[in-house]
Amino acid sequence: MNKLQSSNPKRAIFLTIALDLIGLTIIFPILPSFIDRFGISHMMVGVIGATYAFFSFVSAPYLGRLSDKFGRRNILLASVVWSALGWIVTAFAPNVWWVLVGRIIDGVTAGNITIAQAILSDISKDSKERAKYYGIFGMMFGMAMIVGPLLGGFLIRFGFPVPFLVSGIFSILNALLIYFTLPETHTNRSESQEKMDKFAVFNALFHDKIAMYLWLFFIIGLGAGVYRHSFGLYMDAFYHMDETHIGYILAFVGVFMAFCQGYLLNNFWLKKFTPRQILATSLTASSILFTLVAFYDQTPSPQVYVWLVAEICMVFFTIVMWPVMQSEGMQHANPNKRWEVTGYFSSLGSLTAIIWPLVGAWLIGQHISPLWSAALASILSLGWFIFYRDRF
Repeated sequence: MNKLQSSNPKRAIFLTIALDLIGLTIIFPILPSFIDRFGISHMMVGVIGATYAFFSFVSAPYLGRLSDKFGRRNILLASVVWSALGWIVTAFAPNVWWVLVGRIIDGVTAGNITIAQAILSDISKDSKERAKYYGIFGMMFGMAMIVGPLLGGFLIRFGFPVPFLVSGIFSILNALLIYFTLPETHTNRSESQEKMDKFAVFNALFHDKIAMYLWLFFIIGLGAGVYRHSFGLYMDAFYHMDETHIGYILAFVGVFMAFCQGYLLNNFWLKKFTPRQILATSLTASSILFTLVAFYDQTPSPQVYVWLVAEICMVFFTIVMWPVMQSEGMQHANPNKRWEVTGYFSSLGSLTAIIWPLVGAWLIGQHISPLWSAALASILSLGWFIFYRDRF
């Protein structure tokens, strides 16, 4: 082991995750800049996002298996280096086709977070400590959603390549951090390990006892994700905001999301309501709020201040349903296979991430609010929940 490598990898891996997530979220507020830079349509911006998500979905399980065989540290290091290359190609892309090449390079090696989670699992002494580490991971994602968009909105002022170059620099720093400070955590590579096929989630949707929760997660996630992950294009098209102000909005929403998940979930929602009551309340409120805001978006001159008040309400009621859905899915799963449930939810999230940018970009290109997809998904999910209420 390198003398600089820590015998305790927790700090190194959490710093690695932080740098990776900030580099990833820098791009969130600057999607409209692709239109200005290359003269492309909203739909083509969606194709760029979907390309990354598709290659990430396909490659993630293989990177996981390679990390079992060759070591977590080695594959994570290679993944981060290739991510840096992908960002650099995107920064200097002379046309949109080279942008796609850059996103394919990054997508093929986008196992950074998956491998980082495997490292956290390796170093956890028991399930309680593992849950604690995953909770810290979730908090760090929330913090990245504050820092990354602010940084992206600021950096785009200095030219299109700058945010992508900074993301590449973050990846290079990450590679140095991994090389010098992160020890190998998966030392017993000869042991036979059960692997979960990423496509096993499709079987679980129809045969597993947690299928109700998986379908609920899929339906509401698909609709809400169209809105959340086309946010930059949405704010540009409907509220005429530039990248800097989109970054401010995303950071503000990120702070409120972190407050809702980090404080209100434990100190309000879980204290006063049962999980079923939380799901019923969230789905009902989201059905109403998403529909109202979708109507408001289609008015002649919607005001961002009105939208912001509605957004606070939407976050307050909807952000708590995600951890509750996953927790209840774990609770209702076969005790011997609960480790698979996280993989099922992750697979569905990756699958819907391919669809989100395409649907969102198409809707915005037609000047149709992406909140209509969130409203429809919420109404369908509420109906699903009511119809199968005895199974939740």
